[in-house]
Amino acid sequence: MRRYAIVLLVVVPVTVLSFVARADDSPATAMLDPDGRPDQDLVKVDNARYYVWREANGWHIRTAAKGFLKFKGAIKLHRGTFGKVRQIGLETRGKYADRWAINASRNELRFEIYTGGSFDGFDFDVRGKDAEIEYDLRIGEAGRRMQRRIFVGRNSAHPEKSTFTLPAAD
Repeated sequence: MRRYAIVLLVVVPVTVLSFVARADDSPATAMLDPDGRPDQDLVKVDNARYYVWREANGWHIRTAAKGFLKFKGAIKLHRGTFGKVRQIGLETRGKYADRWAINASRNELRFEIYTGGSFDGFDFDVRGKDAEIEYDLRIGEAGRRMQRRIFVGRNSAHPEKSTFTLPAAD
């Protein structure tokens, strides 16, 4: 009986510590590193998703879906403004025309994008030394918050929530 008690005193804490270490390394709890394009095919996807990443030439956000789906969101800048903004693959006509606008202060971009079988999105740069970017990303007609379908940076990490903030500069 004493041997079992000693084994439990040693094995249980080691087992618990190993689970804690694994939990800390998970993409959902790790610090989001936005650098580098996600190491995934942006077109061939099984479910709807967002990709967000930063490169030397600025920021990129893409929506991707196998079937036709609505993506809705906002990109807000704190202590900064949008410089150049370039739309990628957006349609301006028809029943499912994509809509987007930047406010007069150039610190918020709102969008509604319909994507299916390809990807759409924006490339942009941010002006402001200490700027931060707040993303609020939703999927579907109901605007569901689905953080596990948001892939950030080369490592495709997921934010803890579908509204998250990243520093604009390194």
